[in-house]
Amino acid sequence: KVVDITNTEEVLGFLNQLKIDKFDLVLSDIAPNTSGIPGVDHAKSVELSQMCVNAADIYLRSGGSLIMKVFDGVEMGDFLKPLRNKYGF
Repeated sequence: KVVDITNTEEVLGFLNQLKIDKFDLVLSDIAPNTSGIPGVDHAKSVELSQMCVNAADIYLRSGGSLIMKVFDGVEMGDFLKPLRNKYGF
C-alpha cells in the first residue's frame, strides 16, 4: 500500500494495522519532487525526513537504527543536531 508520509494520520493508521509493536529499523529513501532550486529542494528533503524521524520516535525500538537520505544544505546541521544524541553518531 502506498502511504502519504505527509499525512500523519494515514501513516500512523497504516503502521497500527501492521500490529507490530516496535521496529528494529526505519529506512527512508524518501525524496521530494525536485524543483532544481537547491535550497528549496534541501528544505523539502529535511521536512520529509523530519516526518520519518517523527514516525521513528513512535515505532522504533530502543537501540534501533534509523537510516535516511537527506539532501545536503544549510539546514543539515540544525536537522542532525538533535539526532546525534538520540542515535549516537
